[in-house]
Amino acid sequence: MATPIKSGIRKDYVDLTTRLPAPVMADLKHRLAPTYGGTLTAMYDVMMRTFLRDMPWLYGLKWRETQALSRREETIKRTTTADGQALDVPVTTTVATGWIQVNMRLNETLAERIKSAALANGVSPSTVLYTGVYYWIWYKNPTPEIKKIREARLAKHEARQRALAEDAKHGE
Repeated sequence: MATPIKSGIRKDYVDLTTRLPAPVMADLKHRLAPTYGGTLTAMYDVMMRTFLRDMPWLYGLKWRETQALSRREETIKRTTTADGQALDVPVTTTVATGWIQVNMRLNETLAERIKSAALANGVSPSTVLYTGVYYWIWYKNPTPEIKKIREARLAKHEARQRALAEDAKHGE
């Protein structure tokens, strides 16, 4: 959902809302924003333009759905009544998921391109934004830890492909 920016701020920008895991937002803010223009707004612009230009969903990148900010959990609490009878009482609590709401301030033209990509692919603008962030961190600006995970997954995939090729050779 796009909302106009408060008065006194550039009118050609709007906020698009998504949700991100808190550690991902911290990475964007502290590691990547200083490298890409020094502000989150500048980095969001580069990030989403790159995502829309590369169109990685055409090459197999799956759309990433956001999660709720909180969830309800039900537990059963055993209590004892005044006359000594055991009683199971359902207790519902709200638990934070670790995801936070993020309002990305984007140029109106870029926001319209994001909405168009969402419509064309049957997803929400929030999903386009979150998938753009995922692409930005996982493929364009991975941490050393992410690089190790990707290398391990690639090695596993290649080993599986070699095993399948070997099985096919023996099956002939």
